[in-house]
Amino acid sequence: MIFDCKLNLSIVLWLANTTLTAAFINDTWPPQVIIEAFDMVGFAEKCLKETNADIKKLEEFTFAHDLTNLPDDRSLKCYMACIFRQYQFLQPDNPRLQLQTLFNVFPAMTDDERSHFLKMASGCTKLRAKDPCDAVYIANVCMKRNANDYYYIPYDVEYWSNRNKNGK
Repeated sequence: MIFDCKLNLSIVLWLANTTLTAAFINDTWPPQVIIEAFDMVGFAEKCLKETNADIKKLEEFTFAHDLTNLPDDRSLKCYMACIFRQYQFLQPDNPRLQLQTLFNVFPAMTDDERSHFLKMASGCTKLRAKDPCDAVYIANVCMKRNANDYYYIPYDVEYWSNRNKNGK
């Protein structure tokens, strides 16, 4: 089966966090509306346990400035796929990214916030891999290249827990 990650350019994709960094993760990014819409702490805890991903590899990927030498560890890739499943971006029976859950949050975002997500997703629309972990990793690398300063992936349970407390 070929997993085809297609990101509609009219969709604001984080994800990301996915996934694109020199990370500008702070008190205002990612937007609080994203933190309130998704259970970042629960997602991170579940996916860390499920994949045994190495926190150091996640940090290295998230904060990498050299985008030509990103870690591509299997557990890192599967962690990203797990996070996408938690966001309901990836369904077991459907090899395409399903971004309706993110669409539902868009109206509450500012134009600037939507713009950053759209920039991240740009050009990441026709990515293919035989394996969902590889497909999601490729999408994350693409998003990171597009908007490294705004790329993030939730993995630091303590950080997301503090953002939840401080944002509410």
